[in-house]
Amino acid sequence: MVKKQGAGDIEEVERYEYLLVEYLKEMSNEMAYLLMATIALFLYVLLGVSADFAAYNMDIIRIVLIAWMVGSIAMFALSSLVKWKIEKKFKKILGPS
Repeated sequence: MVKKQGAGDIEEVERYEYLLVEYLKEMSNEMAYLLMATIALFLYVLLGVSADFAAYNMDIIRIVLIAWMVGSIAMFALSSLVKWKIEKKFKKILGPS
């Protein structure tokens, strides 16, 4: 005998799929924020190492790059927190294993 799916089962699957999409978006955001922080760090080191830029006053650019790094790391932390909350919702849907 075939068991029919109830409305609750369909809603649970839709909620699971929605959470999965949100989780993947947060993973994508984390990678983007890490990439931004890495690029800012690379440019900061490049400014310090390169002799071409030694003749110019690069303090403003260095401050902007530091703010860029700090902001990227803060956004990464926020995205990790959101991802952690989504993981808790996954556990609630899946129940005890």
